[in-house]
Amino acid sequence: MKLHPVTKEVISIDVTGPFAGQENVTRTFDVIRLLHSSPILYGRGTRVWIVKDEIGKFFVLKDSWVVENKIISEIEFMQHIDRLLQDDDEGHLFKHSCPKYCIGQEKVWSTDVIRGNLQQPGSMTRIQRRIVTGPIGDPITSFRSKKEFISVMLDVVNALEFLYVKGGIIHSDISMNNIMINRVWDCEPHELPSRLRMLICALRQLAIDANDKDDDAALLTAIEASTTVTTEPQASTISVIQALTIDTSTVHDTLPFMSIEALLGGVSGKYKHGPGHDLESLLYTILTICHYTVGPGGQLREAKSETKTIELNKWFCMANRQDLANEKTVTLLSFDRYIKEGLAPYWDDFAPFLQELVNVTWDPTTRTLIGTPNIATHAAYRGILLKALVFYEKEETRSLAPYAVVPTGKRSRSQFQLLLPQSKRLRLINQGLASDEIILPRPSVSRTLQEYRCVIGAD
Repeated sequence: MKLHPVTKEVISIDVTGPFAGQENVTRTFDVIRLLHSSPILYGRGTRVWIVKDEIGKFFVLKDSWVVENKIISEIEFMQHIDRLLQDDDEGHLFKHSCPKYCIGQEKVWSTDVIRGNLQQPGSMTRIQRRIVTGPIGDPITSFRSKKEFISVMLDVVNALEFLYVKGGIIHSDISMNNIMINRVWDCEPHELPSRLRMLICALRQLAIDANDKDDDAALLTAIEASTTVTTEPQASTISVIQALTIDTSTVHDTLPFMSIEALLGGVSGKYKHGPGHDLESLLYTILTICHYTVGPGGQLREAKSETKTIELNKWFCMANRQDLANEKTVTLLSFDRYIKEGLAPYWDDFAPFLQELVNVTWDPTTRTLIGTPNIATHAAYRGILLKALVFYEKEETRSLAPYAVVPTGKRSRSQFQLLLPQSKRLRLINQGLASDEIILPRPSVSRTLQEYRCVIGAD
């Protein structure tokens, strides 16, 4: 790690690890921007940067201090996912939907070396780990239309299913912060995310033994709608994979997005995280987006008096897991009162699809979700999202919202000066003060200190 000689800011970071078939390669990444720095003095102390490699390609570098005897290695799982994408017959279909491993260093430093003789008996040993991944995604709130948002959620469902079925991996920490939009600006027509999405959905539909031909026809129509190719950059999804093995009892979720079963059983160790719980967390992510965004392009809901009564607000204010589980079951079972009424007006027409997602996550006839098993499946979620995609294909006829607004030209000097704070002298003149109260401007010619001394001596 190299620091700037004056500011002491990090300007480059070295990472040594397996790369391109070689066992140990040291690569240097120039720091572009700090994305995240843990504000606390204990724990992992995670820091995340946007970095650039030797050939000018951008990546995300994560530096954290993890417990040494932790069974799960993020680097090993990222390598596992990377091999899965390369070796599996369907891996190329998810090239835009999974993070890409670049290089990682399992042990940069250890607290044992730093603490030395100050090490206390029973204290945990932490090791510094660095991992570099790509590509760089945009926040999930940067969707440009409802259709694009639904497409992104559909990509998440498909990617989660692929990782679970083919790789034996579940995510375990689905939330708003762990889902990003990977905007593919330059690719071959056959690699467009919209076309890959169509192929994935078609393959999954062919694998289902459905008896209702009408439903099959509706889904195929939805699949066809998802193949629309425009001149706009297509959007896919990249998720920062937490990557836990099947049937883990370890709970890593973010509280507002944790499944109800995780909230109730994770602490006691009886809870086994499954793929349905990832889908439940995805449902909570969708609900959060629909409550707190009022349009495309990152338009967030303003904090007004009417927004203070949104029931979903309580999910983000509770630290007790039992209380949060109870609050979630009340909110979800009272859909019309708490969810439908709390949606931002922009999402009113999406409410029926939200209701369907809730109904396929738990038994719709149940009177409480406490103790009710999660029954969500990837196929059920995919079917609902495909129907929503067909709906918005017909309803959304306006062009996509701008991806980013950039000033068209340089600002003139006069415009720039208007933005600067005016001096006190000018403000007093413009306030209509009497002539004897106005601070007069400085003379155009100034005397040096020596000249003043000469004048004083002459008197």
